[in-house]
Amino acid sequence: MASWRPYIDAAVNSGACQGLSMHDLKGNPFVSSDGFRAVAKEVFAVTSCFASPRALIGKPLMISGREYEFEYGEANKEIQLKDGKAGIVVSKCGNYVVVGMHNEKTKLTDCRSAVEKIIFYLKQASAQGSGSSWQPYIDHAVSSWMVVKAGGIYAYPSGEMWACSRGFKADGAEVAYIAQNLADPEAIAGAEITVAGKT
Repeated sequence: MASWRPYIDAAVNSGACQGLSMHDLKGNPFVSSDGFRAVAKEVFAVTSCFASPRALIGKPLMISGREYEFEYGEANKEIQLKDGKAGIVVSKCGNYVVVGMHNEKTKLTDCRSAVEKIIFYLKQASAQGSGSSWQPYIDHAVSSWMVVKAGGIYAYPSGEMWACSRGFKADGAEVAYIAQNLADPEAIAGAEITVAGKT
């Protein structure tokens, strides 16, 4: 799960939330943003009530050293906690849980969006299988403008496509041709090369 660290860092660096982590259903952490320490016992106190979120009403709930109270819950999907204008969003995806924290200056909606984006990537990776576990990286790269328009990840040297952004369809043979010349790129200098329908 360490491969999810770029997503966690990107969400926090965007200012959408101030802390973000991923856990199993027992609260055990897989990856956390710097300075955010939602420990297993704290998270499990929340996730154990996913089936009936309102059971958390009136209970003090500690997350990363701060005490919160129940604000809202949708069974087996999401639980929100609050401490004044600050809060926590805990969202479930299969056997995984994503925990997002926002301070008083950040909107709950922004924090929820950050958590939901991680959930979306988790669902996508799970549905498409291990071979396409790279898909969330491509989607993130394009949506965050790390890649200006489109891109893909291909096997070397075969050119087999592992993941690509929507609308980007570079043929495996096209990629393989380029890959075979990576050791000596000048060998194809001046050659007309077609990739994804463009020469």
